[in-house]
Amino acid sequence: MELFLPHGPLGGRVASIASKSQLQRLLLCAALADRETVVHGASDAADVQAMCRCLRALGARVTADGKTLRVQPVTERAHGAADCGESGATLRFLLPVAAALGRETTFRLHGRLPQRPLGPLWDALELHGVRLSRPAPGELLCAGRLESGRFALPGDVSSQFFSGLLFALPLLDGPSELHAATPPESAGYIAMTLAALRRFGIVTEPLPDGWAVPGGQRYRSPGAVRAEGDWSNAAFWLAAGALSRPVTVTGLQAESGQGDRVILEDLRRFGAEVEQNADAVTVRPAPLRGCSLDVRGTPDLAPPLALLAALGDALGFSTAVVPKITLKGQEVSSTAIRGWLRQGDVARARALLGRPYLRQAAVAARRGGRWELFMTPNGKQDVPRGNYRALCSDGEHTWPVLLRVEREGRALCSLPVGTTLHDELEIRFLTSLSVDS
Repeated sequence: MELFLPHGPLGGRVASIASKSQLQRLLLCAALADRETVVHGASDAADVQAMCRCLRALGARVTADGKTLRVQPVTERAHGAADCGESGATLRFLLPVAAALGRETTFRLHGRLPQRPLGPLWDALELHGVRLSRPAPGELLCAGRLESGRFALPGDVSSQFFSGLLFALPLLDGPSELHAATPPESAGYIAMTLAALRRFGIVTEPLPDGWAVPGGQRYRSPGAVRAEGDWSNAAFWLAAGALSRPVTVTGLQAESGQGDRVILEDLRRFGAEVEQNADAVTVRPAPLRGCSLDVRGTPDLAPPLALLAALGDALGFSTAVVPKITLKGQEVSSTAIRGWLRQGDVARARALLGRPYLRQAAVAARRGGRWELFMTPNGKQDVPRGNYRALCSDGEHTWPVLLRVEREGRALCSLPVGTTLHDELEIRFLTSLSVDS
């Protein structure tokens, strides 16, 4: 087959493909569920095909019908080796799952997959009863049964290590905890995993540096699930819309948990016009400008954004690589700031921000001598439950307060007797006194 593309400006309307990252997660959950699940939004992506092959090897039945996949859960009987192809996510997700099932499994690895890092996950599994070996080139043997307990991984490793354990730990008999020694990179992909788990009835509890996972849980099929449109793939089309003619991509959910949806904010920073509704996004060209972007948490966005940067001279703006900013040896980045806030260490977050962490709040109710406040979601990070020193301001007066964050978005504080509050408040977090788990 030959495909001819006429030379000229790119523009028009295109339907998004299904997110392979989400499909892999939904297929795995479906294979662990209590009954058949219909997964809408099939994909011929190599990583998705690898996941289907390996789930079949573990004893699941996966059949395709057009854009739909039917998944029958894993049985007690395995069906040969699990061929991962070159899919790192498939290997890193299924290795802990096979161990949790107590299923001795040979994984076959191709291309560069045998050389990709596995050490932190390997160590964590072997510390909890799993035996791993390489019986032959391109093979990895997993034997033994994973034991519950405390798991710890460095945060600067692949988010896939965390996701694999989050899939596996609910299957164990006892409770477990998964801790990140440093703020995890690519946290958006871990959020995608947690969202998939919730759709199949799996409960996890947030900790300041990780998650508590009750054991003895069962994956419960919702009957049917649909994979969202892929923001990573759509990013290329959307970037093209900033260069020539308007481009509309359909099938993209505005409230998606995919981290790569930040492509819209990135394009706005370049100067492009972005219009979004519930199911489609349109990007229109406009005078572009240079900007500084951090894509460590969204590495798949680097290629389309690099294209815009590379065309800067032709489009009338310049780009430059700026050196990393450090403070007392700590690299200053949004990932680090969010990590410290997630742990409740607002003092360190304040040092990297250069200012106190700010939240808008409104008065919800008054409990005796204390005010109950509702903190408006900022779309980025909420501090965990605990006690904090803070400044509360109504625009006219500012008071130092002891702030008790009781649950997400809700807090209590005491103010001087006779204080009358307006509806809109500002809360500046200074230091943490204690953080609850």
